Amino acid sequence: MTEEQQTTKKHVFNYGEITADHKEAAEEIANFIAGSGNEMLAELIKQRFKVTSIPRYDITESKFANACVAAGVFPSVQGYLQEGDGLDKKEYPLIGITEDIRKLEKLYEAIKNSV
Repeated sequence: MTEEQQTTKKHVFNYGEITADHKEAAEEIANFIAGSGNEMLAELIKQRFKVTSIPRYDITESKFANACVAAGVFPSVQGYLQEGDGLDKKEYPLIGITEDIRKLEKLYEAIKNSV
């Protein structure tokens, strides 16, 4: 590789290592863009630089999770699945349930009778 090729090499920004300074700069840029009338682009920049978080599905509104709780089964959030693009992004909880068969039978009956 020649010296000229080495100096023109451009590295990709690592979004996994965003610092407080990056966030501050991104928020300033996003506010400037929003002020010019492009709120959608401003929000995308804020999400990309982790200034704002991606909305999450509220598990307390889940019929399944509420049936688990009513049956004495604890739905443990194991992580989140991200769905959608741009401003339509949303995170959905991945849950795990582990319980003895008696409580799972109670959960099954509760779900079956609610249908």
